[in-house]
Amino acid sequence: MPKGAAAYNVGCKKRAPKEEIFLSPENETLKTAFSHRCLTLITTSFVLFEIVFLELYADNFWFAFDIAWLGVPVILIVAIFAHFLLSWLSSPRACRLLSFLFKGRLPVVYSSWLKLNSSGVTFGLKHICYQAIDELNLTWLGNLEFRSRRLCGQESPEPDCVLKVPFGVACQEVQNLLLERIKANKGDLSLNERLEKRLRSPIVRGQALVQLFGAVFMVLVLIDVAQSSFYFLETLKQYHLAHVEARLGKRHSALAHLKNADSLYLKPFAVSWVISGLLFQGSSGAGVLQTRAQALFHLGLQKEALSEARKAVDLDPGFRNHLSLARLFAGSRQTLSARAEIADAIASHADSLLPRLYMLAMMKPDAARLELYKKYMDELKESTFEQEPMWPPGGNRFLAENFYSDDISFIFDRLLSPTNVSGKNLPANGPVGVKQLLR
Repeated sequence: MPKGAAAYNVGCKKRAPKEEIFLSPENETLKTAFSHRCLTLITTSFVLFEIVFLELYADNFWFAFDIAWLGVPVILIVAIFAHFLLSWLSSPRACRLLSFLFKGRLPVVYSSWLKLNSSGVTFGLKHICYQAIDELNLTWLGNLEFRSRRLCGQESPEPDCVLKVPFGVACQEVQNLLLERIKANKGDLSLNERLEKRLRSPIVRGQALVQLFGAVFMVLVLIDVAQSSFYFLETLKQYHLAHVEARLGKRHSALAHLKNADSLYLKPFAVSWVISGLLFQGSSGAGVLQTRAQALFHLGLQKEALSEARKAVDLDPGFRNHLSLARLFAGSRQTLSARAEIADAIASHADSLLPRLYMLAMMKPDAARLELYKKYMDELKESTFEQEPMWPPGGNRFLAENFYSDDISFIFDRLLSPTNVSGKNLPANGPVGVKQLLR
């Protein structure tokens, strides 16, 4: 701060957070409201934390570490990083570096709002002289427009907008101070009706305190989201490792991971409302149950696995969960139940091919399979392919299907494994080679 500068508080009401304004004869920096700084920091921290979460969800480099209780430390580190990032983005250096995008305006309004001096108002690298300001308009989006006739002249129906700044980021006392300084240096200043109404509105006692309570609430929500997200990732990791170890035949290790996962899943912290949504509701909860069901099934606990897969279908009745349950029924030799789940998937997705392939794979290789194939093709023609050929040529409709390895194995192991072309039995499991089919 320049030599001789003094700091004082603009007349905020008692018990309300005080807004700092740093003054000097040469320069005057108007600060944003404390609640605005908090909400900006919280929003930026949330976005950065989501990037961290997606990176952990997409990779397994962290599997050697227990991250169940690292949510709060990580969000604190992210918040510190967000603070320095926002401070840099609101600096003149960032304005110059990003001027090709923001044309000299502040990329982010964080702590500093406007700078006033003896000649005019500065926002980022943009400066407008007091004498050039003819009108101040407050838009319905909450932006303050500085309008001038210096370029367009009096013949223009309205002055040109030469600078636009967010207005609600500062407390009302600071807003009033800005307008008073401009009026003091530009007597014939015109204000639109919305801005006049804002100036006439009284300063409500405790308004800043209410906004501060809102910021505190958002902080608590962010902490809950961070801790719950890491707790969810650790739970899902343990079930995944139990599934992987069970498939490899490492029963002791798989049971250890399953026990760790169950201890997390069955006893989450009670003060959180985010963790219940991640573990016990919607598609994320169904995904956890499906992973647990797969681990139980490969450990030979078929009854428990079917129960968990059924709960997953109840949480998220998408056709993928129906097909997962059908695979478990088929693996348990419960053919009728498997067909019932596939039928439910077909009923809920009339234009999907994959569940129909599942049903064809479950049929014996006789005339019934051919008849069912014709029935399904008639249904697909009616729902999807009826208007073909479409215009323009090559624009016919298509079925967009995602085939996972479990889907391919389930379908083609059953379609291709009963007999080969010479009548010899093919392997019941594993891929079928071309030489085997041509032998």
